[in-house]
Amino acid sequence: MRRVLKWALWIFVIFLVYAIFNSPAQAAGIVVSAFEGIGAAVGAVFAFFDEILRQSGGTPVGE
Repeated sequence: MRRVLKWALWIFVIFLVYAIFNSPAQAAGIVVSAFEGIGAAVGAVFAFFDEILRQSGGTPVGE
């Protein structure tokens, strides 16, 4: 199983390098979009827990 994972990782890395050299602007756009998506997801998780704390009385509503 380790051998299969190692091969899959190498294939993924080779594809990544190919995509970057083939179209660097598009690859950069994908990376930026991925980080924006991760940031939005983290922000949503914080908003969710903030709302839970507000409803339970842990955080004042005005803040």
